[in-house]
Amino acid sequence: MGYLKSHPAMKQEAQLQKVEQSAVEFAKNVVVPALLKMLDEEVTKLTSDPSKAEQLKIALLDKLYEFFSNFLSPDGTSLGFLTVPNQLFTNETIQNPGLDTQLLWKSKDFIYVKSDYLFKSMNVEVDGYKFFFDTSALEYKKNDEKRELLYEFVGIKDGSYHLLVKYFVHMKPDVYTSVNPFIWRSSLSTQDKLSEFVSGVAEKIKSINVDFPCFDAKTFVKAVRKYERNKKPVEYFICKDAKTFLTKQFDAWLGMEMVKALKEYGKE
Repeated sequence: MGYLKSHPAMKQEAQLQKVEQSAVEFAKNVVVPALLKMLDEEVTKLTSDPSKAEQLKIALLDKLYEFFSNFLSPDGTSLGFLTVPNQLFTNETIQNPGLDTQLLWKSKDFIYVKSDYLFKSMNVEVDGYKFFFDTSALEYKKNDEKRELLYEFVGIKDGSYHLLVKYFVHMKPDVYTSVNPFIWRSSLSTQDKLSEFVSGVAEKIKSINVDFPCFDAKTFVKAVRKYERNKKPVEYFICKDAKTFLTKQFDAWLGMEMVKALKEYGKE
């Protein structure tokens, strides 16, 4: 354990966790109070009726959330393109029709950090066998380190084989996987390793429910491949100038909102 704590990868991960926690605390203790104070000041300029002021404040907060949810992660620590409408990509042009304008526009103000794949919990059925791939214990990349997927059999859940989906980091000592016979490393395709894994799972299933059948190696590989086809690639960037970037995006978004409001007003 002493070695693991002093390992460079573990130290770096601990530092990143501290940075993320600091960002969350800054947002909670500094950004949110300042935002609420600013909204109070602006709302008082528009109405002196307390009930109308509260309604207006809530409406403004809803609109701000609608805007920021396009760019910020749920904890407010990451800035990027999450659910940005395509219309927001049209306020700048690149004078070269042969280039992928949208891709260049999206990346020109950012510094690349890492690539990753997003996985979600999912039920998969193959040849009459049901599998439940559970991502509740999955931790995504902190850096651009080399990783591979692990599948850990933990039992039977609602008539399905319950497998935890995890990442194995190559920088860390391979202690966890070598001592656990119920873990399958996705990159290992040798028949011996696969047979060893299936045999271990069969013994565990027998101890849980002697009448419950175990899958065979071929079926398991087909289930894993079917599950992995649903992964979604994602890239992470650091914004060079977050204030300018968000200001430009807000101006474009506000213009769209005003056009939308005028159309609704015209209908009335």
